[in-house]
Amino acid sequence: MTKKWEYMASSLAIGLLSSTSYAATFNNFGANLIDSPQTYVVANEDQTTVNVIAGIAWDTISKDDQGNYNQIYLANKSSSNAKRGLYAFNLTNQTTSERLALAGENNNDLDAPIDVTVDTQGNVYVVFDKTPSIYKVTSPLNNPTETKILSNYGTSGDDDPVSIAYANFNDTDYLVMFDNGKDNNNQEAISTVNITTSSVNTVFADTDNADINFRGDINAQTGLAYYARLTATTKSLNGTDYAAIHSLALDGTTQDILLNGISSSLNIDDAIAINPLDGSLWFAKKTNDSTRDLIRVDLANATEDASGDMIAQATIEMSGTDLNVGVNSLAFSPDGKFLAIGNPDSQDSIYVFQTVIPEPSSMLLLSLGSLCLAARKR
Repeated sequence: MTKKWEYMASSLAIGLLSSTSYAATFNNFGANLIDSPQTYVVANEDQTTVNVIAGIAWDTISKDDQGNYNQIYLANKSSSNAKRGLYAFNLTNQTTSERLALAGENNNDLDAPIDVTVDTQGNVYVVFDKTPSIYKVTSPLNNPTETKILSNYGTSGDDDPVSIAYANFNDTDYLVMFDNGKDNNNQEAISTVNITTSSVNTVFADTDNADINFRGDINAQTGLAYYARLTATTKSLNGTDYAAIHSLALDGTTQDILLNGISSSLNIDDAIAINPLDGSLWFAKKTNDSTRDLIRVDLANATEDASGDMIAQATIEMSGTDLNVGVNSLAFSPDGKFLAIGNPDSQDSIYVFQTVIPEPSSMLLLSLGSLCLAARKR
């Protein structure tokens, strides 16, 4: 039976509830979700602080009294020098921080923050896509210190990083960087960035010489990176058409993953995310201008065809109306118990869903504890 819920973010000014309210409507297509979620109302101050969410990531350190992760970093991709930069939203207090770092008034590098990731020590990394650069922000919540760890790394100026993800391999800290165009050939590329030495190693560059927009994430447990073109590849196998995403081992080995259950053209809405608890991959499928289907890909139970392709079950876990997933604005908490979705609407809301995993290979979206957070300074 399909259930329907509404999550409300009401507009407040100087602590007074106004008559204006906003809603995104979600429909549950699964049979194992529990009852309607808890709803939270968060202050909104007419975009005086954050106004363009571009990349969200959970803090790996901050927790509430129940031991739940409760801090989300977000990159504000505002056109305003006075606003763009790194911010944090506290789920417990329901407050947005002042700008923590990366003020853009006098630094042209900082005109387009596009993604953010956090290492296990709580350091934050922000990537910029126009003048390609990565900044490390240490002690972001207390005494922020920002350091540029990567500048323009290509020979042509065509570098166009769009996503980053933190990973540790062999006791070395890396960022995995997903790039729309590298080294004068417009190829999508995936590279590792050694955080200590700032050295860049291009692991993979596509051979189609096309500048195709895509997004990526990494499973820190297995070391496999995953990427998907926003207009997904379609592949035929044994007379059946599948939409396809792709995996990449950091030795450069790639493999197509055919999505059983999605055969038509697939338009992904600006983000993919790996759940660290069960390794499933999630993304939002754009069905029309205002509706998104949230898709879960069961990678743990994928099977390999004789062709060498993997076949994985893709299921719709939820559908959202009046939902627009922001660039890189899909993120799981470090323990996989919460999923955050950034919605760059007129309120720049963040929706947070609690998840439940009945067994290691299966994850279902759970509605309990859903938050609607308007990402604003209170």
